[in-house]
Amino acid sequence: MWRYLKAAFWEGVTVPGLGLLPVNLFALLGVAVVGLVNPGIWLIGLGLETAFLFTVATNGRYRNVVDARDRQTERQGQDAETKRQSIISELPEEARRRLAALEGTCAQTVLIQRNSQAGAVVLDDSRDALQRVAWLYLKLLLARQRLLEQARLDAGTYLDARLAGLERELAEPALGSALRASKSATHELLLKRQQNQARRGQALAEIDSDLARIEAQVDLARENATIQEQPTAVSTNLDLVSHLLDGSLYGASEDAVLDLDQTFQVPSAKPSQRAPAPQRDVAN
Repeated sequence: MWRYLKAAFWEGVTVPGLGLLPVNLFALLGVAVVGLVNPGIWLIGLGLETAFLFTVATNGRYRNVVDARDRQTERQGQDAETKRQSIISELPEEARRRLAALEGTCAQTVLIQRNSQAGAVVLDDSRDALQRVAWLYLKLLLARQRLLEQARLDAGTYLDARLAGLERELAEPALGSALRASKSATHELLLKRQQNQARRGQALAEIDSDLARIEAQVDLARENATIQEQPTAVSTNLDLVSHLLDGSLYGASEDAVLDLDQTFQVPSAKPSQRAPAPQRDVAN
């Protein structure tokens, strides 16, 4: 019954450019404002709202519509979980253990709230918030893995020594013009590679910091759920340093990541917002 009541409460109309507008909610807000002038309006509004919700929620046709939407959402959820598991399979064992530990803490938090007799709304909001945080954590683990793979490919290139050698050669007055032009071009390419490596190091530091921050936030959520007498929805507002990293960091999983961003309602970075991703070095 609860899910039909909830669906009826949030029913709305889709307006181009604005999305879905919950008409019922706006009507309640209007009643609340008018009730400031005449408090009797609040009682009338409460009675009308109760009658509306139970009339709609007990209507057989409406229940069929809600059931059909729920089945579609369930199918989408299954597709999303398949994509998520595919991404997890790309991670090394250590990263998978970290993710499993975080998801375990999230599950414990929801269980504690359920055992504390938290309301359905609180449980739903907490579960959704923790799922979004766990998804952000997985994205960071994937980006970190991609950066580490690039770093391993670059291991042994000794760019500093090669640059220093080229600079000594370019300082030779007897160096011919054609050879100087060639070595100057190589020097420029190596400088760009050096810059890429520096950006990669900064990105890895940001990701590691954000991973630690998410772990601390989830641990705090569990502790708060344990000590709160009146359970409240988990707050997971995180302003992550690395959340605008370029999507190309996710490699072949970029499309799946973007799809899951929509599923978990996590904003993806627009092209103009993205921090530049370190590129794989290609010059030798």
